Amino acid sequence: MYLDDFQSDRHSLITKVAESKPAPTIEQQISSKIEITLAELTQKTLGKVSLSQVCQEFKHKHQKTISETLKSHKLPQSTLKFIQKSCGDRIKVEKQSKGHYLSLKSI
Repeated sequence: MYLDDFQSDRHSLITKVAESKPAPTIEQQISSKIEITLAELTQKTLGKVSLSQVCQEFKHKHQKTISETLKSHKLPQSTLKFIQKSCGDRIKVEKQSKGHYLSLKSI
């Protein structure tokens, strides 16, 4: 048996429900900005980048230092501690006699 309503000119509505992902936390947003800054500097220097270079470039791009950004969002950590804690799985931190140097970890 076959049924047809003979109204083929009706438009069918297809609703796609987008998979909702939770919005990134402020820590994730700041971490991402730091990683992008480091990646850009790494491409220019082809190696390790000092923490101070990353901080200077971050300020140039975002008009605030990383410390100011952390404080404005009530994140009381130092820049170095924040990077070690929030970016530690993607950014390698090495302490040398002249300071801390950062590099992206290989995936």
